[in-house]
Amino acid sequence: MDEVALGRELTVASQYGGPQRRGVLERSPLLTALLQQAGLQDTSENLVYLLDRGIERLPVEQQEVARAAFRRPPYSADVLEDRLSDAAWRAATERTETLRADPARDSASAPVRSLKTMVRRRNDAILLLAPSLVELAQRLCSQSAGGPEEQRPIAGDRSEFVADRTIPDGALLRPGEKVDKVWELRNAGTVPWIGRWLVRMGTIDSRSTPTTPDRVPISETQPGKSVRVVVPIEAPPLPGTYEIHWKMADADNRLYFPDRYWAGVWFTVVVPGRN
Repeated sequence: MDEVALGRELTVASQYGGPQRRGVLERSPLLTALLQQAGLQDTSENLVYLLDRGIERLPVEQQEVARAAFRRPPYSADVLEDRLSDAAWRAATERTETLRADPARDSASAPVRSLKTMVRRRNDAILLLAPSLVELAQRLCSQSAGGPEEQRPIAGDRSEFVADRTIPDGALLRPGEKVDKVWELRNAGTVPWIGRWLVRMGTIDSRSTPTTPDRVPISETQPGKSVRVVVPIEAPPLPGTYEIHWKMADADNRLYFPDRYWAGVWFTVVVPGRN
């Protein structure tokens, strides 16, 4: 996969609105090729899924820029341009204050940043997506190497993520703040969900990760129906970016989301440091 060419296609897609404009991502042949490599169907939903998961693999400082560039929640085109314009205005103000404090410094030696510089920062973040998406597709491919039916605990069981219904990924929380994360899931298979749970993956440590139950119940859900699952969250006291993964499990502790959603569902919250 030519990562440079993929980066160019992603840059064009972001300039034309990303996932918010139907058909923009679909016109990227390299992005579509990544779907095939990952073993995912060529659908608009899967393109957005791949994009969002790729953004989450970027360095923390680049994730917000990339989300804004592709108008991913909570950003829109207006919010993005406001952020870029505000950053440019603040940079110009800082430059003016620097020159006022030290008149001997001429414009050539002072830090000069403009709106164009902010746009380049956005494009730089987008270009980082290319290797991130390639690596993600390879990982998804290796996860599904055994075939989707062999990985499902029950033949005919299929889980589909519908939407985040409350706080978006990357939401800012105060230390100790309590919120409810709500996901909507759809039973896309032929097997009723009875006695199902969402089970938290990994170690639960109240000081270094958000505090949550180790499992939350999923209401009985018939095939073709959707259900909302509520996870209470308490933000940790320490600043940082936190990502917590969950899998569906049944009464026999068999895990689900094993095919398309290799990582289950997850939330990301940010506890900012003190300024």
